[in-house]
Amino acid sequence: MFFCEANRRFWLRGVSYGPFRANEAGEFLPERAVVERDIGLVRELGANCLRVYYPPPPWFVEQTQAAGLRLLVGLPWEQHVRFLDGPSSRADIRASLRRAARGLRDATNTLGLLIGNEISPQVVRWYGPARVSEFLEELADEVRQQAPETLVSYVSYPSTEYLELDFLDFASFNVYLHDDATLRSYLARLQNLADFKPLVLSEFGVDSLREGEEAQARIVARTATAAMELGLAGAVAFAFTDEWHTGGHDIEAWSFGVVGHDRDPKPAYAALREVFHAPFPPVPDPIPRVSVVVCAYNAANTLRACLESLRVLRYSNYEVIVVDDGSTDGTRAIAEEFPEFKWVSHENRGLSEARNSGVRAASGEIVAFTDADCAADPDWLTFLVKPLVGEDFGGVGGP
Repeated sequence: MFFCEANRRFWLRGVSYGPFRANEAGEFLPERAVVERDIGLVRELGANCLRVYYPPPPWFVEQTQAAGLRLLVGLPWEQHVRFLDGPSSRADIRASLRRAARGLRDATNTLGLLIGNEISPQVVRWYGPARVSEFLEELADEVRQQAPETLVSYVSYPSTEYLELDFLDFASFNVYLHDDATLRSYLARLQNLADFKPLVLSEFGVDSLREGEEAQARIVARTATAAMELGLAGAVAFAFTDEWHTGGHDIEAWSFGVVGHDRDPKPAYAALREVFHAPFPPVPDPIPRVSVVVCAYNAANTLRACLESLRVLRYSNYEVIVVDDGSTDGTRAIAEEFPEFKWVSHENRGLSEARNSGVRAASGEIVAFTDADCAADPDWLTFLVKPLVGEDFGGVGGP
C-alpha cells in the first residue's frame, strides 16, 4: 500500500530533523537562517519529507511548505514512565496531544501526526499490550477530532512489534539492521504485519563514528534501496545532521547525520541522494519479457476492469494471455475489446489446466498469474520481477 497525492503515488523520501537544543525563541530548532540553509540541502538530497520530533512553529511550517516538503510530526509525551498509573496522567497526555494537533490542523503539508515513539517493552509488559494499545487508540481519537484531515500513526520498533494497532492510518517502524539479508527478511515480515496499510520505515541509520563514513554510506544506501524494492510506502533516514540534543544534553558520542555539525556532507549524503533521485520503483536490469496469464471462467462482471489495469502496467516488456476456461457468459466479448492481448479458449477443465494452457502459450521467460477478478497495480510486474532478476528465487508472490 502507498500514499497518493492528486491520484499519483507519493513515495516518502525522508530525513529526520532534530531534536535540537532550543533556539533563542525557545523552539527545538536551529535559528531561522540555519533552517533555511538546511532545507536547501534537504531538497538537494532529493528528500520530500522531514520527520520532526516536536510540533513546529508556523514559520517552520511555512518554510517547509514553500520548499515542497511534507512533515511527519512527533507529538511528544512522557511515554517511558508508568503513564497509565493515574487518571490525571492520562488526562494530561490527552490534553497535550489535543493542543498540538489543533495547532497543526491547518498545516496542509503535514503528512502525518505521530502519537508516540518507541514505548519501551518494559512499560508494555508492565501494563500489558492490550492496555497500551487501547490508550494509543484513545490518543489517535483525540488527534483525529482536532485534525480530521491528517493521517495518524504510532512509531513502533522490533521490541514491541506485537502491539495490535489496527486503528492507525499507516504503520511506522524504526529499524536499525546493517545486514542486508536480515533487513530484507524483517521488512518482509513487517509488510505482513502492516496488512493493508502503508508501511513506513520511520527511522534507519548508521553511526559513522563506530562504523566509519564509507560503511555508513554503503549501509544507508542499501537500506533505502531495500525499502524501495520491497514496496514500502517510504523511508526516513536518521538523521539529517550530527547535531542532536535530547534529554537535556548534546549528544556527542554518536554521529548518525548524513551531514556533520557544520553541515558539510558526508559520503552518506551522496549515497542517499543517488537513491532518492532514482526512479520508483527501481527498474530491473535487464528487463525480462513477462507473460501475464489471466484465467477466466464466466468472468464477465470483472474481466474488463482487470484487463484495463493490465493495459496500463508501467513495465516495458510484457504480454497478456487471457485463457477462457469454457465460459458461457460474455467473457469472450469482453476479451475481444482488447485485441492486443492473446486469447486462448477451451472447454471447462478447471483452473490448473487453464493456467497450464496459459504457460504453453507464453513467450516470456517469466510467467505471472493474476485472476480475472483482480485489478493490478501499475507497478505490479516491476515489484515481482525485481527479486527474480536480482536474487536466487524461483517464484515470487506479494505479502
